[in-house]
Amino acid sequence: MKIIIDKLIRSKRKTISLEIRKDGSLYVRAPHIAPYREIIKIINNKADWIIAKKKESLLAASQKREKQFIDGEEFLFVGRKYKLQLIDNLGGLQFDGTTFKLDPEFISYGVEVFAAWYKQNAMAVFMPRAEYFSELSGLVFKNIRITGARKRWGSCSSAGNINFSWHLALAPVHIIDYVIAHEIAHLKHHNHSQRFWALVETMVPDYKIHRKWLREHGHLLDMQ
Repeated sequence: MKIIIDKLIRSKRKTISLEIRKDGSLYVRAPHIAPYREIIKIINNKADWIIAKKKESLLAASQKREKQFIDGEEFLFVGRKYKLQLIDNLGGLQFDGTTFKLDPEFISYGVEVFAAWYKQNAMAVFMPRAEYFSELSGLVFKNIRITGARKRWGSCSSAGNINFSWHLALAPVHIIDYVIAHEIAHLKHHNHSQRFWALVETMVPDYKIHRKWLREHGHLLDMQ
């Protein structure tokens, strides 16, 4: 299979990087001085990875459906699906534990309204689990911040602060636990060494299964 570069971006960077985008296209970023033959060599060496990632991206695109915000449509929260009900004069979005309820006046802003709701309610999901893994590991974090990141589920700063994407609140609880344990472990190991993964495993023994799930199904946690 011949691999085509969809876009080559040259800059002052020092290394060559490959990116498979959501539509399956291959973006290559390279230094101005990098010979084209060197770029092709790297692509050939990474051919199996590129082909696999292209298939993943195209499969994800085929599985994903744009939200319509209509009666009966389902929305995820902590791994469960809840139906949407449209109610006039509601003034926005509400959730009663069994159903999402949305004022039809806000349908055109549906993505933004749901994103705001998830971001507002994510802390109540993440904080208890972060406190649990903090106590379990003996590692103490300073603060938790909720972000809108769409590719990075969590992060940990050298100052002991941890961040989580609100998109993670859509995931099943065991996936949330894996990401939180992952960032708690970074409080001790700011890398992905064997010691880091060993620490993650003490908190989430089957973390490899959850990491694989995120790689294969993480696109389902995106509202757009």
